[in-house]
Amino acid sequence: MIFASPFPPTVAFAHCGWDEHTVGDLAPDEAAALSARAVPKRVREFVAGRMAARRAMTALGLAPVPPVPPGADRAPCWPADVVGAITHTREHALAAVAHAGDCGGLGLDLEHVAGVRRLDIARAVADATEQAWISAAPEPEARRRLVALFSAKESVFKALYPQVQRFFGFDAVTSRFDEAGGAFDLTLREPLAPGWPAGASLRVGVTWYGDFVLTSLCLPPLRGANAPRLW
Repeated sequence: MIFASPFPPTVAFAHCGWDEHTVGDLAPDEAAALSARAVPKRVREFVAGRMAARRAMTALGLAPVPPVPPGADRAPCWPADVVGAITHTREHALAAVAHAGDCGGLGLDLEHVAGVRRLDIARAVADATEQAWISAAPEPEARRRLVALFSAKESVFKALYPQVQRFFGFDAVTSRFDEAGGAFDLTLREPLAPGWPAGASLRVGVTWYGDFVLTSLCLPPLRGANAPRLW
């Protein structure tokens, strides 16, 4: 499957299949992060994600390509002045990176419809308005809506977490799907970081590849000491 970059040209985007690389291809700092007890699925996810990140950083012009070990919070530790995001499913790993001067943060998430087996999990993901939007569609469209919403909120978390530096839940944002634009317009329901107050708006792109949904978010670069321009 070929995934097209959902980002502007200043963002480098790459794909890696699960069976393309092994642990031996990781940088020492990356390999050291894998527990000896890690199950094969976790190992394949980690390797493919880091290889996708390496390809993206190469496309961005970084040389030599630095390692991307996980931090204490398990989030990727990107090189200085670089922002990025990694996502993976059982078949694919994708990564996106950009210079911090071009982008304040990246959100990227890939999900498969089969990953959601029960629609009642919407209560953990969606607020009342979002649940009404999901349930307004018959199966299987309702399931696709739920998966897309989950993915969009994951993209928001990945993009903002490096600035927020704390975990926040699905209820921190509420959304409306723009049918014409094929994107979610999300609004923060609580302040998350300097420059990201309650009421700030975010637009998350949505692209379907069969039963895979890819969501993406590119934040504007930071302005001043810590305040992003809202859009």
